[in-house]
Amino acid sequence: MAQKHIWEKEYQRQTLLSPTDNPQKDTSNFFKYLRKKYHQQLEDNLRVLDLGSGNGRNANHLASMGANISGIEISQTAIRMAREAARIKQVTVDYIQQSFGERFPFDDNTFDIIIDVTSSNSLNEQERETYLAELHRTLKPQG
Repeated sequence: MAQKHIWEKEYQRQTLLSPTDNPQKDTSNFFKYLRKKYHQQLEDNLRVLDLGSGNGRNANHLASMGANISGIEISQTAIRMAREAARIKQVTVDYIQQSFGERFPFDDNTFDIIIDVTSSNSLNEQERETYLAELHRTLKPQG
């Protein structure tokens, strides 16, 4: 619960957060590469999980490219921000509030890609074990 409190305060203060709604550059470049390599089939069927989705800047961008996105975020304030940004961009993202150090609320082999941009480093050892097991469980075999 300490992580939830810390991140909730951070999103309420908005002092160390990214000042932009633009996606993180490496995430954007990775998906441009995939789009070029796999062409249209990428956008039609791609299931992506964004762990630590924050204000939605990565998830909302990927949804605008046509991917089917879910995001897990511990902060309710961040979830509200992400949902509002998705509404403004007119994209659909399934945002879920929970720690990703817990069991993910998805079936086995759900996702083609799972992204985590500097979020898992805040997990304790037990949460990290759960996190790794859940990555393995929910990522498709060729993901």
